[in-house]
Amino acid sequence: MQLMTNYVPKSLMKIIEDVETFFSGNDKVHQLFKNCFMNTYQTTLTEKQDDTTFVVTGDIPAM
Repeated sequence: MQLMTNYVPKSLMKIIEDVETFFSGNDKVHQLFKNCFMNTYQTTLTEKQDDTTFVVTGDIPAM
């Protein structure tokens, strides 16, 4: 399995931009959100060889 680090969907970038707009006066909040959101995306999703995506939840993988 491969971590989802090579591609960031436009929809994800849109959410990050929306948060930046909403918190336009607070760069620290925006940066914290962006870092956490991207880290979660990059470390909890894995692309499988059959072109499906596996979400690592920390729970039993069979769920």
